Amino acid sequence: HHASRGAKGMYNPDSISINYHNGTVYVTHYNLMVNCGFKKINVDIDVDSDTIRILESGYPQNANCMRDIDNSFEINNVPSGLYTVIIV
Repeated sequence: HHASRGAKGMYNPDSISINYHNGTVYVTHYNLMVNCGFKKINVDIDVDSDTIRILESGYPQNANCMRDIDNSFEINNVPSGLYTVIIV
């Protein structure tokens, strides 16, 4: 449930956009720092009663450098409500 886009300049602060529409949460993490050797971004999501936990990680991590990317993904079938979102 993710899509990654091209690299941005190094050392840009990260930011996150979260939108909800008809049971789907749309997330974009701008300037996510990942290992330069990554081939894909793993996104692990846990939706609990009032908390959404998101873990993003580049895989594999086999290079000796970091870079930033924009990572977008969707979380489907989320009931309407007020949630705390934790992104690691």
